[in-house]
Amino acid sequence: MANSSTRRDFVKTAMAGSVIGLSDLGFLSSLPSVSAKDTQLDPKVVQLKPEIEPMVRLLEETPREKLLEEVADRIHKGTTYREVLAALLLAGVRNVEPRPSVGF
Repeated sequence: MANSSTRRDFVKTAMAGSVIGLSDLGFLSSLPSVSAKDTQLDPKVVQLKPEIEPMVRLLEETPREKLLEEVADRIHKGTTYREVLAALLLAGVRNVEPRPSVGF
């Protein structure tokens, strides 16, 4: 019984935390919608081109609590979803820190 009570408490806490965490995301409703086509990356775009580097640096250097607002601002100023997605992919690849396997 104590185990299911603990799980329920955890779920309630997690849900409350999610709602609180999402409460500051009202600015997202003003962004244009994304189509399935917008999420498809062109292989030519997923290269570290000079024009994508500023977005990659923005993703790497902006504090987490300000990142969504900064990206939304860039989209409002003309950055495309594809450029954001490409920068996100490149930032993720560039910042991979390999870890040795367990027992290494």
